[in-house]
Amino acid sequence: MDSEVTAEIVKASEQIEVLARPEGMAIERPPDQILEEARKAAGSLKDVLDKKKDKVMLNGQQYLEFEDWQTLGHFYGVTAGEDGDPEPVIIGEVKGFKASSFAYRHGKVISRATQYCMSDERNWQNKPLFQLSSMAQTRANAKVLRNVLAWVVVLAGYKPTPAEELDSVAKRQPNQPAQTAAPPGVISDAQQRRFWAIAKQAGWQESEVKDFLLREYHVEHTADIKRTDYEAICAALEAGGAH
Repeated sequence: MDSEVTAEIVKASEQIEVLARPEGMAIERPPDQILEEARKAAGSLKDVLDKKKDKVMLNGQQYLEFEDWQTLGHFYGVTAGEDGDPEPVIIGEVKGFKASSFAYRHGKVISRATQYCMSDERNWQNKPLFQLSSMAQTRANAKVLRNVLAWVVVLAGYKPTPAEELDSVAKRQPNQPAQTAAPPGVISDAQQRRFWAIAKQAGWQESEVKDFLLREYHVEHTADIKRTDYEAICAALEAGGAH
């Protein structure tokens, strides 16, 4: 390789190493490496959230609480800290608290956020002021971590708004085993189990059931039985049908 070309490649590599974003932050690692690390963090976060006993849900979407943001923060060495004590505020005639937080990484401040909790919120109208103060601080802590780590949360498939900001509209949902929903128009898993229980009780062999379904209803698998045909098929099994 020509020495001039080699020198240019080395020079370009050195420039890449010190390349800065507009805000002056140096690119520390290649983007593909950062994304691979983020995918691993997102997968670990999802494992934690899937096992939560009480999930905060809104419109079928799960939202992260402050403790979940803390978990993700620890993956990256990011923590939230208070920026002084919450301040009492009055906006119009409404009382509440304002709180601010810093996000730290390796002892350096990397973000700041401010949040409120006011007495005109539905869930906070009749609560003592110290609880509003505490919630304002929790919201600020969650938001400052969201400022830094929302991209990983989105990569994991979750909405980036902290749950504490939605506590007047979101609901807690107990963790339940995942159930496979039947496609529209076909029978459910529970109906399939009932189907086979009826067939067994009536003395049908599995091969006979499959022949019957294929011949009479053009169905190869019980999962494809239409709901509109289900009761008639069960009745035929009980009566003996073509058995």
